[in-house]
Amino acid sequence: MKSNSQQRNLRLAIVAALVAGSLGSVGSFAATDTDNLAVTASVTATCTIATTPVAFGAYDPTSGTPLNGTGAVTVLCTNGTAGYVTLGEGLNATGASTPAVPERQMAGGAAAAGRLAYFLYSEGTRTNVWGNTGTTGLNHNGDGTSTALTVYGTIPAAQNVIAGSGGTAYADTVVATVTF
Repeated sequence: MKSNSQQRNLRLAIVAALVAGSLGSVGSFAATDTDNLAVTASVTATCTIATTPVAFGAYDPTSGTPLNGTGAVTVLCTNGTAGYVTLGEGLNATGASTPAVPERQMAGGAAAAGRLAYFLYSEGTRTNVWGNTGTTGLNHNGDGTSTALTVYGTIPAAQNVIAGSGGTAYADTVVATVTF
C-alpha cells in the first residue's frame, strides 16, 4: 500500500503532465498576429428636473402677516454640464412682476377676486424673484448627483380675496425648466 505522500506525489505528477500537454497544444501553432481593439464611448451632456410643490397651507386674508412656504426643484445634470434653471409665470400671470404687483396668481374662482397673488424666490431672504429670464433664473453646475434647489414662496398679506368656492383651494401651475 502506498503512503499518503506517495499518492500525493503521483497526483501532482498526473496534474503536471496534463497541464504540460495542454500548454504543448498552444505551441503547436506556427505563427501569431496582433492588432489593437479600440474601445470608445461618449458621454452626453444631459439634465433632468423634478419638482416638489410649494404648499402654503391656509391663508388668512384678514391677517397683516404674509404667508410663507417652500418647495423644491431637483436637478440632475451630467458631471461638468452647466445648466440654467427657470420658473415660468404660471397659468394666471398678470404680465408684471414688481414688489407692488405680483406676476403670479393662484386661481380659486371665476371672478377677478378669485385670484391670490404670490411670489417665488430663489433665496431664503425672499428678495430675488425666481423667474424665467436670463437674469432671474439660477445657474446650476452638474456634478452627476441630484441637487435640490429650494423654492421660497410668499403670499403677500391682506389680499382682498374670496374664499375658494365649495372649500376648494387656490392653485397655479408653474413650469420648471432646466436649459443646458
